[in-house]
Amino acid sequence: SGSLYKVPRGLPYLINNDTGTFQMQSRSTYPQLKSSVTDLNGASIAVADFTKTKNLLIARAGVGKAKQVVAIMSLAQDDALRRLGQNLKRWDGDAKTFDGSFDKFQHGDTMAFIDPDCDEDRIYLVCKSEIKKYVEKPFGVYDHDGNTMRMRAGITGYGSDAYTGAIGAHYNFGTPEPRDHALIKRCAVTGLATQVAANA
Repeated sequence: SGSLYKVPRGLPYLINNDTGTFQMQSRSTYPQLKSSVTDLNGASIAVADFTKTKNLLIARAGVGKAKQVVAIMSLAQDDALRRLGQNLKRWDGDAKTFDGSFDKFQHGDTMAFIDPDCDEDRIYLVCKSEIKKYVEKPFGVYDHDGNTMRMRAGITGYGSDAYTGAIGAHYNFGTPEPRDHALIKRCAVTGLATQVAANA
């Protein structure tokens, strides 16, 4: 009981530069537990912001880790980044159909991964091999007392015709090296393809 809405920690907890507690350690005491963060303060995302943030990551984690990074972003930021290249499209003389769009955004060897449920104003630069799942109890039946099913108590405290059981898991996500990741936060979302706009 009491497990409703209890979920594993996500990227906002793992990838940030605050001074709170991270995996039982103080980020204030151990700054190497912080990730590089670029705060746009409401400005629109630009390619230069990727270059700066990736270089901050390289300064802390090394070139090797930067080559393994993927950019996890919302549809809104994907929208903003692909718009940057629309005026660079040129018409091919023998083309029969005009296509002024790009299918995806990429920065060097960093591929974009679109997550519709990602924070609308954030882009996470994630080294996927360094995000790990730590399992204390794998998903399955809770049968520590030897019973997978048991009779529920009746109204007067006696037996009933109802039976119950329990299934679940106990795990969380973590990272051994927060410096291998980076974050671009508070990007502009005005006029972009946000979930709020899609459901208006």
